[in-house]
Amino acid sequence: MFAARVAAGLAIAIAPQIAQPASVSFGQDVVTVAVARRIFVDDGRKMLAGTVGSCTYAYAEQPAVTFRGGRVYLRMHFSGRAGLNVNGACMGPAESFHATLSGQPHAEGETIGLRDVRMDEGKKEYRNLLEPLLRRQIPALLGSNLRSELSRYLDSNIADFRMLVKDFQLQDVTANDGVLQVRFDFSLQAARR
Repeated sequence: MFAARVAAGLAIAIAPQIAQPASVSFGQDVVTVAVARRIFVDDGRKMLAGTVGSCTYAYAEQPAVTFRGGRVYLRMHFSGRAGLNVNGACMGPAESFHATLSGQPHAEGETIGLRDVRMDEGKKEYRNLLEPLLRRQIPALLGSNLRSELSRYLDSNIADFRMLVKDFQLQDVTANDGVLQVRFDFSLQAARR
């Protein structure tokens, strides 16, 4: 039994050197759920400024992530108000509209980055407020360090020895037909527990 596990471990260690790079695919529906659950955490909203109960606030809600044409798209509904409390009532302008931002994914070290970020829908004057959601938070969620995730998976599934992930490198990232495909290469080293 132990010999079979060692052989399986060696096969895993040798396979990446012989085969094509490994890959992981993220479906847009799965990513939308993860974005809503991990980023839009304030009753389905992502507060960008102030608080909803005040006269001055900005938030995004109803996120939807899509992958097409080599780009990652984030569509959301934006609401904001820049008002003053006058005799117990909020006075001032309010905004409400849908906004869509997109960026081209690429490998950035051991994580995923987005470049060529643009606002495809919405009011351009709010771009600086909305852009960090796409530029920083979505890549952090998607590329939450695949090396660490792979190490944790291997460590919890092989009882007799530890598998150390070595020489991890992202190869490329593509976004087409509702799927974000991340290709990476790595090698493994067995170590005693």
